Amino acid sequence: PLGSVELSLKKFEELRIHDPHPMHSEHWVFVSTQDGRKGYVPLQYVYKKEEGLPWLEIKKLEEPEKKEEQHVAKPELKPYRSAYAKEEVANQYRCDLCSKSFNGPAPYSSHMRSRQHLDEVEAAEYYK
Repeated sequence: PLGSVELSLKKFEELRIHDPHPMHSEHWVFVSTQDGRKGYVPLQYVYKKEEGLPWLEIKKLEEPEKKEEQHVAKPELKPYRSAYAKEEVANQYRCDLCSKSFNGPAPYSSHMRSRQHLDEVEAAEYYK
């Protein structure tokens, strides 16, 4: 700005702000870097670094109250049972007479009414 020393910056470089420019205070500010360089930079390139994160500080203050309010028992969970557990299903829906296993009640009841099964039942009674 008007013959003053301008300073080149890197992104996220930490600066110390000293004074605004005497004639262009709304646009330029005098700063120094950590390595000792000094000069003017556009004000829009600079922002004030917050110590910590203010929204987390507020949350930390609110948490103790919430913890006191929250004394809810956790729901009891059912034990895990795999849908692919073949031995349970195979033994539950099995026709020993026909030596067949079924994967549910609908196929099992359909088999029990089938002509093939009824023929096997008839043959088993005949050979008793």
